[in-house]
Amino acid sequence: MATADVTGQVPLDSASPAADSSSVSASSTFTSQVMDVNSVRQAILGAEGDLTLTGTADSVSALPASKPKKKKKRPKSAKTSSGSETAQADSLPGQQAEGEADVTLSASLGSMAISGADASGVDSSTSQAQKPKKKRKKKKNKETMDASAGQVVEMADSTEGGEGKGHSKEGEESAQALSQLPENIRRLHEKLLQNRNMTEEQRQQQQQHMQQQREEKQHHKQQQHQHHNRQHQGQGRQNTPRDQGQAGQTTPHGQGQAGQNTPRHQGQAGQNTPRGQGGQNTSHSGRKHHQKKNVFEPYWPMEQVSEGLKRGTLVEGRIRINPKNYEDAYVPFPDGTMDIYIAGMSDRNRALNGDTVAVLIQDRGNWRVFKEELDNYEKINTPPRPENSAKESEEEEEKDAPDVVVEEEMEVELDGDGKTVSSTEVKKPPDSVSTPQATPTSQGSSTPNSGARPKDDKSQKGGGTPGSSCKQRRFMSVKDVMDQGSSVAKKLFSEKGAGPGEEGGEPGGEGSGVNFDRFMQRTGKVVAILEKKHSRAAGGHLRPMLDVNHSFATFAPTDSRVPRMMIPTNDLPKGFKERPEDFTKVLFIARITDWNESSKLPKGQLARSLGEAGQVEPETEALLIENDVDCSEFSDEVLECLPQDLPWTIPAKELEWRRDLRKECIFTIDPSTARDLDDALHCTYLGDGVYEVGVHIADVSYFVKEYTELDKVASERATSVYLVQKVIPMLPRLLCEQLCSLNPDEDRLSFSVIWKMTENGEILEEWFGRTVIRSCVKLSYEHAQGFIEQPDREWTREELPPISEGYTVEDIKSRVLNMDKIAKAMRQARFDGGALRLDQVKIQYMLNQETGLPNGYFVYQQRDSNKLVEEFMLLANMAVAHKIRSCHKDKAVLRRHPPPQSRMVDELKELCASLGYPMKTDSAKEIQLSLARYTGEDELSMARLQVLVVLCSRPMQNAKYFCCGVLADEKLYAHYALNVPLYTHFTSPIRRYPDVLVHRTLAAALGYNDVTQRSSGELQKIAEKCNDKKTNAKMCSEKSNEIYFSIFVKEAGPLEEKGMVMAVLDKSFDVYFLALGVVKRVYCERLPLESFTYHKEGKRPELTMVWKADDGCPRLVKQKISIFSLVSCLLQSDSEPLRWSATMRRPLDGDPTIVA
Repeated sequence: MATADVTGQVPLDSASPAADSSSVSASSTFTSQVMDVNSVRQAILGAEGDLTLTGTADSVSALPASKPKKKKKRPKSAKTSSGSETAQADSLPGQQAEGEADVTLSASLGSMAISGADASGVDSSTSQAQKPKKKRKKKKNKETMDASAGQVVEMADSTEGGEGKGHSKEGEESAQALSQLPENIRRLHEKLLQNRNMTEEQRQQQQQHMQQQREEKQHHKQQQHQHHNRQHQGQGRQNTPRDQGQAGQTTPHGQGQAGQNTPRHQGQAGQNTPRGQGGQNTSHSGRKHHQKKNVFEPYWPMEQVSEGLKRGTLVEGRIRINPKNYEDAYVPFPDGTMDIYIAGMSDRNRALNGDTVAVLIQDRGNWRVFKEELDNYEKINTPPRPENSAKESEEEEEKDAPDVVVEEEMEVELDGDGKTVSSTEVKKPPDSVSTPQATPTSQGSSTPNSGARPKDDKSQKGGGTPGSSCKQRRFMSVKDVMDQGSSVAKKLFSEKGAGPGEEGGEPGGEGSGVNFDRFMQRTGKVVAILEKKHSRAAGGHLRPMLDVNHSFATFAPTDSRVPRMMIPTNDLPKGFKERPEDFTKVLFIARITDWNESSKLPKGQLARSLGEAGQVEPETEALLIENDVDCSEFSDEVLECLPQDLPWTIPAKELEWRRDLRKECIFTIDPSTARDLDDALHCTYLGDGVYEVGVHIADVSYFVKEYTELDKVASERATSVYLVQKVIPMLPRLLCEQLCSLNPDEDRLSFSVIWKMTENGEILEEWFGRTVIRSCVKLSYEHAQGFIEQPDREWTREELPPISEGYTVEDIKSRVLNMDKIAKAMRQARFDGGALRLDQVKIQYMLNQETGLPNGYFVYQQRDSNKLVEEFMLLANMAVAHKIRSCHKDKAVLRRHPPPQSRMVDELKELCASLGYPMKTDSAKEIQLSLARYTGEDELSMARLQVLVVLCSRPMQNAKYFCCGVLADEKLYAHYALNVPLYTHFTSPIRRYPDVLVHRTLAAALGYNDVTQRSSGELQKIAEKCNDKKTNAKMCSEKSNEIYFSIFVKEAGPLEEKGMVMAVLDKSFDVYFLALGVVKRVYCERLPLESFTYHKEGKRPELTMVWKADDGCPRLVKQKISIFSLVSCLLQSDSEPLRWSATMRRPLDGDPTIVA
């Protein structure tokens, strides 16, 4: 019989009846432990709910939804075929256990029994407690219905095969037969075809809608339970036998629902909860059968949290949520070696991305094990089995394998050299198109297409241990290894003191030097949110909620890291309840208002409508609100802090005690479009090879006085935000563009650092002080670059911006060339001293002046003129850092850069070595020298260097502002990338608030004023706020670029771009586009391939793809894709707003990736 696959991510019900593995047909493969038939119904029918499917995995009945059966009371001892109580009528179809990952359901419908209107009397969910005669009748009816199901599937295949080619005779007969079937069966057939032809975006939309339905029904059920509990207040204990599961069913001692192997006195579904907590109390005390269970644990009292942090039993840190899989979150561990892994929504406990949280480290037995690393270790340390040894039975071979299914197991073989090799081949049926799914990898992260062929065809029932909780654990733990791992693994993990950051001896002994960071990672759970850094606001879309009382609607954020919200009806826009489809393209802003322990979804409040999704302004406004960027106009109270008499002149008293540099040849070098000029330079030759070089920074602290309303607003904004089309300033424009901007031919107040130095950059003298300057010309980087590239050319005044009287073009050019000479010497010395620079591609857009839409883009290049300015700014920042640190240790605000996480660096080192490009990674200097070895002028070398830079950037941590007074260990002050002991930000006070703090501290160090009265703790809080705002500003800039690029692809695409492969998975690969600086995933299943095979030797993955013949190439083409392969891709817009995808081009003859 022909079969049709139903493919989709179907989250299974944590409380649904489990299917008996013995009843699952050989043609059905399940990747979940539990099979909820109503999830099958949703996967096939989406949200329409035309049929109600009931029964176990091998017997599914389709009943007309219009004929609901009346509820009947059943005896408490009744069980389903899986050993659990028959699902109650009000149980939730498709309810997903908290923290449970979605799994792919690919079921052969040949095993489903589908009944039409004449089969309403058949119910395959009939209890096993019924009489044997009824069982035989059920089996007979099932056989009859199997034939009906097969007929539907056959017709689906024949109909699909005839599309676009004219119907065959068999297709016409199938269509005629289909028309004679009941209406509900015909509609099922239509849904099968729709599902098969869905695009990935449509499939994701259907999945999201199904998830929304489950969450809404869960909420409604919780409301029903609350009402039911109130009705049963005052009732006595349930008379249930000791240690029984739900509804008093008789189960083995210590087991919960469905005979699950759980500790004694546990509740429903065998979930591991303390006695008396959560779920239904099934202990021998037997209290309140319908007690409501909390979804989340209550937060710890702050006194307990403070004590835990002080004693070191809790860890404080900022939580990061994986944007590609919201189930994964991470908190840095204090030693910087590796993050703490927070697995699932339950352990994250309502914290949002960026929040500062307190984390309790789990017991070592629950720590996460990296399965791939453990497998490699086992292969190396396991003696080979003698060839003549008798093969053990299947049970003996698998007894040491963990019960927890971490990933689909691939076939593993050893090549001739004894190296570990894994291989997976996928052959695509003719004209088939399937959508890649996201499945957990061995590291627990969600990556599309982790769908390797199973080692055998036996059904896998999900990630839980057989007969245990329905809640799927998505990673292998240390306990799993110790309970059921191999002898080699057990010996390794039984090492005394073995743990992350520790080295042990010989497995089971001492002296091997095994680094356990390779094998496991700490896991933890959030016990308190110390500071809600996330704005709790998000842009997204409204959707109707399947709530019986119609009291809520669902808000679905576009950011997957933000949970869906329940919006009350009275907060909805007019007309939404009657016509929700009119609002599908409208972008809204909503904020989380409440999220208690008993609610899976938070309550939210709709702020306002922004406009149509996909348009520049609505999307920009949404990202600014999400990242808590204040883009409002400055208040009158703020503006009153500025000089009111304009044009403003410097008071005569101020000139008396400032160094007057107005007669020096001082000039600015900035982008041509810059309006806030906050730094200027001068260079004067003093003779005998000595130069006077000065860096002059706008004296913002003169205008922004401490504790004023202006200072308060500046500290709240903390930074200017640069978007593609505009800038959100930190300070009022009057200050940025006039009073503080170092415009030419205007007297301006500045803070200066002046050196006497040799042409090699050797510093002879150093001076700090407040000055007054008068810039003579506003140069752009292009002007300065022209001087550097053409030093002998005679430039005219007309080729440059206006130059003040008394100065010539030659004066400006000679000073630029002298500074360039000194800057290059300093730069060389910096990198010789161990500095690291990882430059990545940055693109800029040319905008249409009328529409504001992008006309084109270009790659921003950093040239010698940029490097000239950068060197002297770095020098000034380092000099000021030492000055304020030596004078005011406790009040100095510096900037430190922690080293990268050791595990990620080790992984980078191993990967590069396996690819044939070994790197030394013990220091910033070694990384820089390693990268320098792989530079080249050819296309392949330049592309490879770009990818290596991206790979090296991933382990790097962000630099942070801090106050010296709160950090005792001075080794932590260092800046890793610059490889210097002290560094700060002094050179951009117009756009960065930490620079304003540094100016005030420097002024105090020089005796201009008293040091700030703020304590070290207060300054640290300001520094942390600046860190947060800087992160948010960077996110806004990146998102703004993404918005404009998506619009450009939509308007000008499709685009053909060259890229280099930087990661290979089993059904896809990641491509880094060289001219764009972006990474995009390419899916094999979207390409016209005959087949593709995944092969991995050690850490070196490879895909072998066989391209189908077509009109342009009448033969099969075999191509090998590995990391560093150059490919050509087509970029085109998707149907979803601001989405685009990449599809690889067929390789041309002569392509080095083609295999003969």
